[in-house]
Amino acid sequence: MLDQQEFQNKSSPTIGKPLHIVHVYANNMYIEEENPNIECFANRWGLVGTAKLGHKVTLLCGSMEKKKGKKPKEYSWNGINIIEMPTSLDITTSTRWIPKFQKKLKELNPDIIHAHHYASFIPERAVLFGKKHKIPTFLTIHSTFLEGKGIKKILGILFLTLMQPFLNKFTKIFFISNYLNNKSYFSLFLKKQNKIVAYNKLQIPPNIKNSFNVKSSKKITKNPLTLLYIGRISKEKGVDLIVKAIEKLKIRYPKIHLHILGPDNTRPAQKIKKLIIKTKTKNNITFHGKITGDKKWKFFKSCQMQIVASRDEGFGNVVIEGFFEKIPVISSTGGALKETTGGHATLFESGNYQNLIKAIESQIKEDPKITKTKIEAAYHYALTFTENKLAKKYIKEYTKNQI
Repeated sequence: MLDQQEFQNKSSPTIGKPLHIVHVYANNMYIEEENPNIECFANRWGLVGTAKLGHKVTLLCGSMEKKKGKKPKEYSWNGINIIEMPTSLDITTSTRWIPKFQKKLKELNPDIIHAHHYASFIPERAVLFGKKHKIPTFLTIHSTFLEGKGIKKILGILFLTLMQPFLNKFTKIFFISNYLNNKSYFSLFLKKQNKIVAYNKLQIPPNIKNSFNVKSSKKITKNPLTLLYIGRISKEKGVDLIVKAIEKLKIRYPKIHLHILGPDNTRPAQKIKKLIIKTKTKNNITFHGKITGDKKWKFFKSCQMQIVASRDEGFGNVVIEGFFEKIPVISSTGGALKETTGGHATLFESGNYQNLIKAIESQIKEDPKITKTKIEAAYHYALTFTENKLAKKYIKEYTKNQI
């Protein structure tokens, strides 16, 4: 096994001849120009990895500033060239119309085009351009599109319907899990040989001391009854299940405390806050808002266990982050989570908060020696996601399918 430092220092030679790869997406993948260490999709989705292998990588995307008529913004970040184009229509954060998108693609003259699908317009326009100009065009699907409810679910169904005629036009399609790859609405219209599973690449967190003080939140101690949830607050993420579990557990464990790291000003978050009042768990649950970077890793260091309660999940990056930080993970079986956890988490039945209660109690009572053995195995499993397998897999397919 390679340790953390060896993984960080390991370098790879260029695979095949240097290629110009243009990734296209609705926004800049949450890159911060002045922050090379920001956690963002550009790392997770293999852009930085392919650049490190010696290839020219460009991200052509919609601007993060929703202002019409602005000029494209160009800059470099971690070896990637980013071109943010102004948008003229923003239906959702990932369904956007970029004027002169195909014209800019032609100017860039890529060897490979790689689209990322969360919604509509950009992948479809990219593959039509690729077909016309005989450029291999790849797609990564990151979502089931059916995770939400109400208008969000209606939009998801619409996106799925609209994308169907375009799927077989792509050279190859990558899925971030077998769970997504096996979805019937992707299997019906796609040839098996055109589908590839390629797991996300995840960054190893920095080494951080246990003691800390986060100004935006209460100080967390090493209380053996501290639970951690990190992620969006929405129905599919199952935070309501954790609150209901806390309601029952606080009777036997009055000091049990859940720390929630996620946006707390959204409508779903307000519903959770009302549920907290209804279940009289206000003294046992703290919202800290969205926290990233070093502050987030410090929470991992200071809690006894992490809870991932999703009813549906395309992959579940936060599970691997917990394994990196050597914290026991309790995960639902929702979506791809059973696949992602790889046998290294305590699982409970998706949507069943009573089953979650049993899993939490089991972890509380577990022999520390057994816990230590489990988290060490989980850590080494997590390290397999830091090897640049994703970038190498991309380059192998790009090279193999060049026209």
